Amino acid sequence: MLFSGVGCLDVFAHQPLLDPQNFRLHFTPGRDNVVADLLSRAIPNSPPDPYLAPGQDQAEHDLVQLLHTPLQETVSLREIQDASADDPTLSTLSTYIRQGWPARVPDEMLPYSRVRDELSCWNDTCIARGLCTVVPSALRARALAMAHEGHLGIVKLKQRCRDVVWWPGIDKEIETLVKDCTACLLSGKTWGLMYEGCVRTKT
Repeated sequence: MLFSGVGCLDVFAHQPLLDPQNFRLHFTPGRDNVVADLLSRAIPNSPPDPYLAPGQDQAEHDLVQLLHTPLQETVSLREIQDASADDPTLSTLSTYIRQGWPARVPDEMLPYSRVRDELSCWNDTCIARGLCTVVPSALRARALAMAHEGHLGIVKLKQRCRDVVWWPGIDKEIETLVKDCTACLLSGKTWGLMYEGCVRTKT
């Protein structure tokens, strides 16, 4: 094999593997390789997207819609509003936030009372702790399922949830979710449960 030029360094690196083979190299310019570039060169003429912002690239718009739509379909703002209004605990909490806390707080409200200075009410029925949404009880399982979609471990899942959602006992529910997850168990993220009583050694 005879090659020249700096561009052939990769070929030289693989020369010991290529020497026993009987082959012939043929270069095809990219402009002539229409099969590999078919999708970008054969776009049908179509009317502009009415939802496309001025100056926004169509591919960027499609990608944003692709990523955002599943989240909207899973838990919408309207669902959070309705579920918060139907949740008796959050309804009481909303009243406390807007009208003031009583001298004696019911037992079920104590976890919220401990963080009362961080709580706020928005959209009349929704409640936030700092920048995190306080998820009503009816949506908590779905919220955890969404956060655990990539099968994160306990620590990373807690970190992800702490940025966006909160409710009393969320850390304990996360630990239970990951420990009961078959995929996490098989991947070793819950090693302690899988081999309870065994001693883990370094290899």
